[in-house]
Amino acid sequence: MRTAELIHELTIPIRIEILNVLRDKTLNLSSIYGELNNRKLNAPLSTISRHVKTLHELGLIRKSEGKYAISGTGMFLLDLIVQLNDISVWDEINISSEFVALLPNELKLGLSTLKNAEIERDVYSAIFKAFEAVENAKSWGKYIDRIIHYDIYKTMLLKNLEGVSEKVISSRDTLKRRVGTFLKALIDLNLSKNELEIIKSKCEWRVMDLPVQLGVIDGEVAFFQILKKNRESPIYISRDKKCIKWVTDLFDFFWEKAEPFYLSKHVDALKF
Repeated sequence: MRTAELIHELTIPIRIEILNVLRDKTLNLSSIYGELNNRKLNAPLSTISRHVKTLHELGLIRKSEGKYAISGTGMFLLDLIVQLNDISVWDEINISSEFVALLPNELKLGLSTLKNAEIERDVYSAIFKAFEAVENAKSWGKYIDRIIHYDIYKTMLLKNLEGVSEKVISSRDTLKRRVGTFLKALIDLNLSKNELEIIKSKCEWRVMDLPVQLGVIDGEVAFFQILKKNRESPIYISRDKKCIKWVTDLFDFFWEKAEPFYLSKHVDALKF
């Protein structure tokens, strides 16, 4: 049976609950009935029996010696439904089909990892929190953003001198201003030739227009925002390992597609 038909059959909530009951257990019909009652899902035994029979016929549960267990297909679809239920950014993705279209299939369900993230609706508070994270960076940072601020760039340059590497994907319309602000901060630091070489080795930029802003620092904290035209959208901040991995994988996916930008040439052209 096709996947769409299987999912359609699982639109009946009690069938999902039966799969949940059987997720880690092998039970007979009366035990399934008891487990559902314990979950306050009161339904007649005859009704439960019909749904169990349907799930068995669909191949979503297996039967052996009068007991039922979830099948591999049932486990797969149950996990899929749980992940879809966990996606908390429907409002954002509903008006950003461009972002969804850019995502490879293997990263789409990763949106569910934002479920428990802190939601910051004030952009200035979010920038302050991101700035704090940059200040405390110890190893690396990866960024897709449209934020161009002299103090942030100066701080990032000082972190580069401490050994922190950075990768940045810039939009085309902010690139000229970004380079100008970066170089101004660099000049004001009055660095030696050796220090300039360190900066060049620690900063990598690429260019791509994307409908998101994100940042990951040291694999410890992630920031994520879907950009909307003429509307402010919330910023998600997370220290959850699964969410951080998803945001990191998302950055790496876009990094491979972005155009190289040779920042070192602009540094070499400076006259001190």
